[in-house]
Amino acid sequence: MAKEPISITYSITDNWAQHLAVALTSVIVHNPGERFRFHVLHCDVTPATRARFAEIEKANPGVTIEFHSVDPARFADFPTPACLSEIPLAACYRLALPEILGDEERTIYSDVDVLTVRGGVRALWEMDLGGNVVAAVSDRHDDTDDFRMFRRMLGLKPEDDYFCSGLLVMDLGAMRRDGYVSRFFKAAFRLRDIIVYVDQDILNSVCAGRIRPISDKWNCADSWSPFRKDVVQWHFQCQTSKPWCNIWKCTTWLPYLRYLLKTPYRGNALRFVWGHVKGFFWFTYTKNCVHRCLFCGIRVWKRRIQA
Repeated sequence: MAKEPISITYSITDNWAQHLAVALTSVIVHNPGERFRFHVLHCDVTPATRARFAEIEKANPGVTIEFHSVDPARFADFPTPACLSEIPLAACYRLALPEILGDEERTIYSDVDVLTVRGGVRALWEMDLGGNVVAAVSDRHDDTDDFRMFRRMLGLKPEDDYFCSGLLVMDLGAMRRDGYVSRFFKAAFRLRDIIVYVDQDILNSVCAGRIRPISDKWNCADSWSPFRKDVVQWHFQCQTSKPWCNIWKCTTWLPYLRYLLKTPYRGNALRFVWGHVKGFFWFTYTKNCVHRCLFCGIRVWKRRIQA
């Protein structure tokens, strides 16, 4: 009997489409023979982008890719801290997944700044949530007075962990029955003055006590290492560690290139490599409202920009 397809969901803006193609392809490469139903939440994906993903479907029997247009006006009043301006509002679309995927009982939600390097995704998909509505990896924080106070402000109890929202196994059926989408939106406005990581803070606040902790091998945010053999998916949370980042010290561009060459965006490979060659000598980026320039890996200036 054929196994049911594995449902995996991402959320993007159109300028992240290449990165999605790479992340999605890395899943397919390491799970041969599996059937996948990929969902893509967006507000601005173009027909040209859809056509490229149709090529991925055609090249991989058993894979379907469905695009779900989300009205950004629904999230227009969501709190967006200026210090995290690099995080798109599309990241919050995951909070409406129980309604957007109304015909599905479960999905794996994943951020796009990831690479799957090992098979075994079905084990995550079929994981017993034990009555919880979400499974996630703990987000490591220093046990400081400030963070303990922040957890209390979110409504977490001392025994409640704080989890990363970059990889979630979501029981959509249970979340629909218990009205979680409405609770997420109410929490967004209740907590708007204290929120730091927007969707992640909201999920931790509303789902507290109903989140199953899972191994970080499913969503490892440690520094990239090809020698760690248990990791299934690497998550590159830091802006300067993204696989496509051109900063001189970034080594994750090599595995990214490997998967890029297997996607319809392979024509960008030479420009991608040239960007990294230049990045050894000159690199600029903006993070937390500060623009920085590096020359040969040394910061030569920084300038705060107006939020």
